[in-house]
Amino acid sequence: MTQKKKEKISYQEYERLKDKELKQKFKIHFYPWPVLVAMLIPLALLIYMMVYYFSGVWRLPE
Repeated sequence: MTQKKKEKISYQEYERLKDKELKQKFKIHFYPWPVLVAMLIPLALLIYMMVYYFSGVWRLPE
């Protein structure tokens, strides 16, 4: 097997390629809506239960 000779590029080109790679690496991908709903329902239920609990605790007689 013969290896390819490495191509020399300028520093600016190297920085541009590195920035392009970082943008691709950390790109935000949204979940499909059924998965998103399945994650948000328990979160919404937890928030509702916490609000319900703490509103009841604050109204307790002392």
